[in-house]
Amino acid sequence: MNLCVAGCADKQNSGSARGINARVIFDELELWEDGVARSAAENMACDEALSQAAAGRAVLRIYRWGAAAVTFGYSQRVAEALSMAGGREVMRRWTGGGIVEHGEDLTLGLVFPRGSVFGAMGGEAIYRELHGAWLRRLGNVVAGAEMAGGGISRA
Repeated sequence: MNLCVAGCADKQNSGSARGINARVIFDELELWEDGVARSAAENMACDEALSQAAAGRAVLRIYRWGAAAVTFGYSQRVAEALSMAGGREVMRRWTGGGIVEHGEDLTLGLVFPRGSVFGAMGGEAIYRELHGAWLRRLGNVVAGAEMAGGGISRA
């Protein structure tokens, strides 16, 4: 499976698909559709284990939550997360980022080689690049699809 920004590309046309100027991000992308709704601790442990086991491969994990939870990045204060939790499970992510409330959301975890297009980008830029591309595709199928935090054009 290829993963592209701004459309899908096939290897025969070197990044251009149906007239769309697309940039291939990964030549190969493994997909882990995790069918088990896990606790916050289990989900974060799976993400960390995946990052260590991927060994230079790009892998996308798609998963759900067994119960409502709050996760927070390594630079966030636990007191902030606890104040938002309202009795939900709280778990620190081993990665950065802010405080995220989870429930019935579909969550994506992506690990990629350091030498990939994303290797030199910061977390927010990666988030916007990937989610913006997915949102543009979903916007044609799912009415009202939007990215948390906004600011992404569907054009």
